[in-house]
Amino acid sequence: EVKESLLDKKIEPVILGNGNRIVKQYPNQNSEILTYDKVFLLTNDSNIAMPNVIGWSRTEIISLCSMINLKYEFDGYGYVDIQSIEPNTILEPSDVLKLTLKQKFDLNQTDDST
Repeated sequence: EVKESLLDKKIEPVILGNGNRIVKQYPNQNSEILTYDKVFLLTNDSNIAMPNVIGWSRTEIISLCSMINLKYEFDGYGYVDIQSIEPNTILEPSDVLKLTLKQKFDLNQTDDST
């Protein structure tokens, strides 16, 4: 129900766990967010699967990892290009997410070599 409401508003819900109720969310309810922002919804499930974070920003990664108490390390700047923990892997308390970031490719950039 919450997921559908967010999608209707063009906000991307990131549901963490398969529990039957939401126990924590970020940003908090009634916070101002922009269209296409992510809202993290943590359920009452103790098994959290790693989402696919390719293309996510550094800020989004920090928000995610803070919410689920996951340690992380960045290499580079920009947006996630490579993640060390495969999507859908159940996270363990000892896991460390290592991320390689790079600048997004600018589609308007021209290649002068042709």
